[in-house]
Amino acid sequence: MKELHDLELMLKSHFPILVIETLEELRTLQLFGRLALRTERPMFRWSVTEGIKPLVLDADSVVRTAEPTDALRHIKAVSSAGCYVLLDFHPYLADPVH
Repeated sequence: MKELHDLELMLKSHFPILVIETLEELRTLQLFGRLALRTERPMFRWSVTEGIKPLVLDADSVVRTAEPTDALRHIKAVSSAGCYVLLDFHPYLADPVH
């Protein structure tokens, strides 16, 4: 699958931020899930309704990460590398703190 290969190359190239604009959110999350299993890289998803939670495992959300500022603080404070898929984060980019 070309999309999986391309995404893996970008992550291995250490791109700090990738922007994906799509109407196929579920398919994109599944793509990242396959990549997480393939690369053994920790992957998480964020949404304003659930906060940060593991992408592959069915686990609880990280406490107090639903607010965008709190989620970014958590990501910054984590000492191990990981990939974070921020769903529908674009409305919050108008705030200079983000």
